Amino acid sequence: MPYATSRKSDVNFGDRMALHGGERKSLANISVAEGQAFTVYAVAEVVAPAGMRIYPVVGVEWGHGGASVKAREFRIYRRLRIPVVASTVNVAGWMVDDKGQPPPKTVIGRMSAFIAPGSDGATLRNTDWISLSGPEGLVSAGPEQILTVEGYPAGAPADRWLMLFDATARPANGAYPALACPARRAFRRDRFDAQGFRFGVFWAVSSTPITLTFLKTADLRVDVEVLT
Repeated sequence: MPYATSRKSDVNFGDRMALHGGERKSLANISVAEGQAFTVYAVAEVVAPAGMRIYPVVGVEWGHGGASVKAREFRIYRRLRIPVVASTVNVAGWMVDDKGQPPPKTVIGRMSAFIAPGSDGATLRNTDWISLSGPEGLVSAGPEQILTVEGYPAGAPADRWLMLFDATARPANGAYPALACPARRAFRRDRFDAQGFRFGVFWAVSSTPITLTFLKTADLRVDVEVLT
């Protein structure tokens, strides 16, 4: 079955769309006769005033025949990918602030998306590894998708936990982490799919397992795999 080849009737070319404020635009769509596997890819860049937190969002709708399913909203962290099985797929894009409201018109977003036939397996992921050591560290000052966290302590086994926070600095004691694992000995946390961090990725060592009690005397080697 032939795919979309004409801009006059189909939108599936990955064109970069400019959005202003609360605009909502169609980014890509495709329709074929038989249902099959597709992967939706989307990337975005946002230009906003300093101090204003704005997030690019896509909504994906897919179906077959007269039926369709509207997915939840997906915020774009680096390269977003969404696998679906359908005969029709539609992708729309817009922006929201940290309260989920449309941003002012002074905010500009540039988004592009395309729909590729087939599935994107785990072996096709493009990633970077970031290595740090000590009692705490900043992995990224911006949004990321985390796939793997691993490492080991420099000293003898002791009660300690590695905690990752959706932040760019260490939060106060008592903060609840986005991701955590024991760090008495060598440790590793894997995710089948990436875990999104909206603001940044900061890790710290805790002497308690549920919430942060910063252990400044700890010394860990921490390696973090991020999706690029």
